[in-house]
Amino acid sequence: MITLLKPIGHCFGVLKAIEIAKETRKKYVDKNIYVFGLLVHNEEVVKDLENNNIKTIEINEDNAVELLNKFTSNDVVIFTAHGHPEIYEDILKKNNVTYVDATCKKVKECFNAIKEANEVIYIGKNHHPETVAALTMNKNAHLYDITSGSFDYNNLKTNNPLVINQTTLSFLELDAIHNEIKNKLPNAIFHDEICDATLLRQKAIQKIDDNIDTIIIVGSKRSSN
Repeated sequence: MITLLKPIGHCFGVLKAIEIAKETRKKYVDKNIYVFGLLVHNEEVVKDLENNNIKTIEINEDNAVELLNKFTSNDVVIFTAHGHPEIYEDILKKNNVTYVDATCKKVKECFNAIKEANEVIYIGKNHHPETVAALTMNKNAHLYDITSGSFDYNNLKTNNPLVINQTTLSFLELDAIHNEIKNKLPNAIFHDEICDATLLRQKAIQKIDDNIDTIIIVGSKRSSN
């Protein structure tokens, strides 16, 4: 017997990003449409975009600026659901390149909170596009890299930083890190920014009956979810 765990399918942010990409293709019929990075970490979505003549440009932190400077006024660039450093937009504006922002609403809320804070501890995966973008939003943002599992508190300038996180983390892992930070910094300000869809899926797995033999997660290995 196979049971489908619910909720299932894409979250709102992913669905919105796909919608934005396809609407962009319809609006700019005579232009080249590029997604700057993976719109979402899902190979099937990338293939579907390719079938709609929307090309995906693979990027990393080292080549992003170089690639941005290659676009021309004949191109339209779509920024992904994960967010992006604001300097990317400045480069395209300078070169008269049209761009479209498909950043998830939840991610934007997170970025806005980071911008307004005096100092930030950002909990995330190093080199993940959302983390890369988030750390550019505040010059006093420090990464708590969950892949290494450690943080140097000596780098902090204040005792009440904003503690905020990548939106696609495990809530159990995040709880443990929050407790550690609370013990070190009782005055820290906490924002739990885990995506609702991510949280619901994690909690659904927790409630699985003991008689289940195997759990198969369908998705990309590149996805934090």
